[in-house]
Amino acid sequence: MMKLKNDFFFKAAFFGAAMMALSLPAFAHDGHDHGNSAFENTQAPADEFELSATQIRNLGLRTEKAGIYTFYETVNAPMILDTMHNSRPLAHGFIYEGADIMKVRAGQEVSFTLDALPGKTFSGRIVRAEEMLDPQTRLYSVYADVSAGVPANGQGLKGEMEIKTTPEEQAVGVPETAVQGEFGDYYVFIRHGNHFERRPVIIGHKTAGMVETIGVYEGEEAVTSGSYQLRYAQGKPVDGKAHDRASEDERHAGDAHPAHNGGAHAADASGNTAPAAGE
Repeated sequence: MMKLKNDFFFKAAFFGAAMMALSLPAFAHDGHDHGNSAFENTQAPADEFELSATQIRNLGLRTEKAGIYTFYETVNAPMILDTMHNSRPLAHGFIYEGADIMKVRAGQEVSFTLDALPGKTFSGRIVRAEEMLDPQTRLYSVYADVSAGVPANGQGLKGEMEIKTTPEEQAVGVPETAVQGEFGDYYVFIRHGNHFERRPVIIGHKTAGMVETIGVYEGEEAVTSGSYQLRYAQGKPVDGKAHDRASEDERHAGDAHPAHNGGAHAADASGNTAPAAGE
């Protein structure tokens, strides 16, 4: 009797599960997107693909030409202005415990802004960097001579200090909004008409919104606005490389500004920006 009851409940459960499976809607499989929107595909696009004019318009894509910028490495630090306790005004910067203090030394150029005077930038040079860590605050102190243009009654004004720790170099850069990826796997979308190429790059340090990018050439159109959405665009893959990499490398071999060997720099705001395409 017990065996008959067990058989009955097993068959009932099996039948119920089968009917439920038949009543459920079919799911999309293999990651394919069956919609028509340029935004709906959740798979990474091909290395090079083509979009229609409608898709480009819906994505709101904007581009900017890669250009030559001034790059250098910086250390940033909060600061206060001291105009009372020394023979000349000093910017007193605070560097948190870590390796940054090893990069700072006397003679380096400094620029800083004050919260009370937005839009105005002051400059100077490091005159002293403390070698001992404050045991209470866990901060290092650095001092910069900033006598030019500093308000005489500015004692205690707070601001942000930027210390230039490496010499300036010229290199190709793009706006940081053009760079996608993470954990060392970075790339930029380069536009060739209605074709878009996913170009792997090596990046350096960034500042003032610009990033040094090894792998992008001066004058190439880098997608800035809409580059994140472009990662998931449902484009038509281009067979083969429509823009052969070997021939492109050969075309740029004689450029006056070759790519660096992977050194890290930060971009200055004084580079030559190019207007976005279509403006």
